[in-house]
Amino acid sequence: MSRLPDPDSVPMTPEERATFDRRGASGGPSAVWRWVPEIAKPAGALVLQMRNGALDRGAYRVMCLVVARTWSCQHVFAVHTKAAPADGVAPEVIEAIRTRRVPAFARVEERIAYELTTELLATHELLPATYERAVAALGLEHTIELVTGIGVYGTICALLRAFDVAVPESDRVLA
Repeated sequence: MSRLPDPDSVPMTPEERATFDRRGASGGPSAVWRWVPEIAKPAGALVLQMRNGALDRGAYRVMCLVVARTWSCQHVFAVHTKAAPADGVAPEVIEAIRTRRVPAFARVEERIAYELTTELLATHELLPATYERAVAALGLEHTIELVTGIGVYGTICALLRAFDVAVPESDRVLA
């Protein structure tokens, strides 16, 4: 049960209601951010930038899946599980992340994304060797994008978990 009020129970002017309704009631972060428009707009822009960024799409999806798995965030995991195959992520990789096993990667970009993300989330730092491998494989710009994504999706997962945003039963794939 969501911790957010039912939008229909909150008094709003017609203009506020129109703006609020336009932001949507998805099960994602918009369901929370729409309550604070000053946060919703820049946060939404950052998420859109991450979604459409220059980082290798498979590496991006692996990062999102690892962050979601770390937080046990059903919504984020489900969204990226559905999109990952189109970005070249093997079903075996997705399943390994879901079941907290180390995947066997065919692509170096995905392996680096997995290693960097798991290390940063577990230790709150990057070993010099991990950093050097990431920059060598991805480049500095994409390593920055990857680390930014870890923070962005960590924030999204925290938000969804803290406000207990509803997730359809069909999207509940994490134990």
